[in-house]
This record gives sequence, C-alpha cells and structure tokens, in this order.
Amino acid sequence: MKKLFSIFTFVFIVGLSDGFSQLDPKEQLQEGIASFNGREYEEAVNYLTNYLNTVAEDKVAMTYRAYAYYYLGNYSDALADATNAIANDNSYALSHNVRGLIYTAMNNYPEAINDFTEAIFDQPDLAEAYMNRGLVYKAMKEYSEAVTDLSSAIDLNNTLLEAYYYRGEIEVYMGNYDAAIKDLNIVLMNRSNDAASLAARGLALYQTKQYKQAAEDLENAININPELKQDYETILEDAKRQAAEK
Repeated sequence: MKKLFSIFTFVFIVGLSDGFSQLDPKEQLQEGIASFNGREYEEAVNYLTNYLNTVAEDKVAMTYRAYAYYYLGNYSDALADATNAIANDNSYALSHNVRGLIYTAMNNYPEAINDFTEAIFDQPDLAEAYMNRGLVYKAMKEYSEAVTDLSSAIDLNNTLLEAYYYRGEIEVYMGNYDAAIKDLNIVLMNRSNDAASLAARGLALYQTKQYKQAAEDLENAININPELKQDYETILEDAKRQAAEK
C-alpha cells in the first residue's frame, strides 16, 4: 500500500551551525524539526537523536523522529519512538497519528484505526487523522466509512487535496461518477499534471459516456506516467473509438 502522507507546518528561527555537536539541545530540536519539514529525514534523525541523548523522553522529539523513521521505511524504530511518546503522554494526537501511519504500512489495520481514532479524540480538528483513517477503511474496502472520514477531513481543511483525490477515487469505485468528477476537478485545478487524478477522472468520464473528454484525460495521464498504459490503454482506445462514432 502506498505510504500515506501527513503534512504539519512549523516555523522556527534557526541559527547557522558547523555541525551537530556545536548546537545546544534547543537548537538540536529546532534543526531536527526543520530538517524533517524539509524532507531531510536522515538529517532529522541525527539531530533528534542528539537532542534525545541530552533531553530524554521528550514526546515532541520522539514523535518527529518516529515520523522521520516512518518516511525512511524504518518501521521498527518508528514504532518504538511513537509508542514511547505515547507512554509519556497518551493524549498527544500526533504520536497516535504517526503510529497509525506505521501500523497502516505494516497492514495492521485494526491497530491503525484505534490510533487514528485516539488522535481524533485528542485533537478533533486534526484533518490528517480523519484522512488517514479513511485510507485504512479504503484499504479494507469499507468505502462508505472511508468517504465519511475523507469528507470530515475536507470539512476541517478544504485545501487538503489528497483527501479530494482519495474521495474521488473511491467514488469511482462506488459508481458515483458525478461526485468523483467534481472532487477530481478540484485536484486538477491545483495540480494539472497529476497523472493519477487524470486517470481517475478519465475513467469516471468514460463511465458517463463523455468519451472525448475521457480520452483526453487518459491520454494525458499516460503521457505523464507511462506506467499507467498497461491499466488504461484498452479503455483509452475504446474511448477514442466511441468519440469518433459520435
């Protein structure tokens, strides 16, 4: 299953440094979080590890290091950090959210749902937790529950394009093609070269017999990502044929 992503933006004033050892603990933490936000995950682990060697059991540092390990694919260390952070403060939503992501990557869906549910309880406005739980329901083919969670995520954060994409994709599965097209239009207004969204919208347009538009979307999707050709080439050719016959 594709890794799921959660984005949290933090602003810190960080001084220049010549190396990890020259920073005081506060600067280590700031640099670690800044590196994480810059997707420099190995660097983030180094800074946060140095910080935790000095200031042990810090839930924020352990949570961010868990996220960094997660994105590096090191699920065992990520799980250990997230679990330790939760042991220190069971009400810290981000720790439950990252552990939910880890359990999702490990295909442990019941535990993932438990953690995302706890994250939502602790921080009801955490849109990413709703989205992530919705994606677990999607993986379990519990599509109605998935749509409900993704809709909650969008209600909380209407700029969360991933939630629109996944809801649109699920609406295609459920045969709700007009709703799917509406969601995917929103994604593509902001990310016009998103191949997955073009392919999903193309399929929805095809199912609603809008063959010319479907062919355009599917062809663009394949041009952007040739790996999609195997899945969509037959539908693309039929859409072109149907459009020519109209």
